[in-house]
Amino acid sequence: AYKRLSEQGFEVAVLPVDRFGVVSAQALESAVDERTVLVSLMAVNNELGAMEPIDAAAKIIKQKNAPALLHADAVQAFGKYPLFPERRGIDLLTVSAHKIHGPKGAGALYVRSGVHLVPQTVGGEQERRLRAGTEPTIAIAGFGGAASVLEPGKHLPRVTALRDAFVRELQTLDDVVLNSGSDASPYIIHLSALHRPSEVLLNFLSENGVYVSAGSACAKGHRSPVLAAAGLDSERINSALRISLSDKTTEDELQYCLDVLRQALRVIRKKR
Repeated sequence: AYKRLSEQGFEVAVLPVDRFGVVSAQALESAVDERTVLVSLMAVNNELGAMEPIDAAAKIIKQKNAPALLHADAVQAFGKYPLFPERRGIDLLTVSAHKIHGPKGAGALYVRSGVHLVPQTVGGEQERRLRAGTEPTIAIAGFGGAASVLEPGKHLPRVTALRDAFVRELQTLDDVVLNSGSDASPYIIHLSALHRPSEVLLNFLSENGVYVSAGSACAKGHRSPVLAAAGLDSERINSALRISLSDKTTEDELQYCLDVLRQALRVIRKKR
């Protein structure tokens, strides 16, 4: 999206991140000025689980007296954390159904009262004339059902405890290094099993009933721009695994994942 904006004549600043994928608040402050019209950040990075500086961004926009709208991609945060967009100075917030156990193909955009958007898809009256096309009614209803039973933040302490115990066991495994920071979202654990290609690991794990990923669906089949931006070397990128937890994850499931991962490290020969 930002490349298209650049092609349309907008000046786009892509901010650097640290080794855990956290956007630099200092770089953000330097980039925002009286000409800035939009600041867009993830609330939680979808690969490394980094908690991005949303509140700092809102404060910087206000301090710089910038006309910018603040957009938060909250797909990985929705239902897991209390969000309160208006209270936090968020003007636009995107969420997706499939991350809260709803159906794929439905999402939502929160628009703060007073913000007026130009439609990107025209030709119909749907969605308050903002997005033409027939709505997927069943998927939307499923999204509403999943959202109606959410209790944001309720499961965070339990999931954090599960993540911490899991990570302690991971740190005992040879050739396994963690890429997620200690203050990352506990719902995402990112690691590299050095010298074992991600694809081979994924196949072994899935054949044994463990389903994880090597990156985000957005970059499927391509080198992860998130990991490259975080400065990870080729070995860690090529052997990366992302393990996602949910409010329904159990201790037994994580123990089984560890057992299969240990087996994978023994069986899969190191690739030098």
